[in-house]
Amino acid sequence: MRQGLLALAKQDWEGASGKLQEVQKFAPAEPGVYRNLGDAESKIPGREMRAFAWYGAYLAVSPGHPPDEMAVVVAMDALRPKFDATVHRVLVATQDAAGRLATGPERVEAFGKVAELWARAGDFPAARQTAVLTADQAQMVETEYIIAEQQVIAKNQAGALQTVRQMGDPKVRGKGEARVARRIIWETNGFEAAKKSPRR
Repeated sequence: MRQGLLALAKQDWEGASGKLQEVQKFAPAEPGVYRNLGDAESKIPGREMRAFAWYGAYLAVSPGHPPDEMAVVVAMDALRPKFDATVHRVLVATQDAAGRLATGPERVEAFGKVAELWARAGDFPAARQTAVLTADQAQMVETEYIIAEQQVIAKNQAGALQTVRQMGDPKVRGKGEARVARRIIWETNGFEAAKKSPRR
């Protein structure tokens, strides 16, 4: 750890990252390693996603609320625009690749997966536009379900219910409402409680 911290102090971001990753292999439960890795990676252009992941790991392995939790959250917020831009570039490239596939089930599946990725990234208009490219009603419905679940995760329960309630088919709408309810239970009470919720 000491060598990694020295490299950080010298602003040798690449060297610090390499040394700290070696430490992380042998001390995976040490929160400070993750925090310092986030700091190092955040200074290297193009490494925003990696920095975001290390900061997230730091918050995950730190017991309770670490004293510098707010500083890490602020650092993650500062990285968010570049992180989102990188995700957008990756998904556009993935969608372009899917568009080069021949027509048929493989194309539907590929566009369906990209639509799901857009939804999980929080870009709901792009998710819907990509789902339409599948020309597959079942995939378009599934995309709406995933959008609704992501809205619940983002604490927008009203938006999630609005998403599923605008579906025309009552059976589809009912299934969507059940999925949203299970996700709300999951987010508030955990996996075991969600398993016990009624299914449609």
